[in-house]
Amino acid sequence: MRTRDQILAEALKLPPVERAELMESLLSSFDFSAREDIDSAWAVEAEDRIDALERDKLQVVPVEEVLAETDRAQQAHTDNIIAHCQAPMEAGRITT
Repeated sequence: MRTRDQILAEALKLPPVERAELMESLLSSFDFSAREDIDSAWAVEAEDRIDALERDKLQVVPVEEVLAETDRAQQAHTDNIIAHCQAPMEAGRITT
């Protein structure tokens, strides 16, 4: 039998959409008392989005573009943190 870590490692290799589907399957295996209300609200939201899409009131962005933008934003944030931490060291205020 595979360990939790092995299963996780395999799951992380899946494309983003498949990981999201897997996550939804796992979450739906829990008994949430409010699950029916949540599912109903998401069904209404999905219908609203479909209606907006059909009326050309919704801009469709491919998931690859969204994920690429997320990656760029995360990298910019990381770069900012690194620069913020390096500045005092370069100024001689912090020694290592």
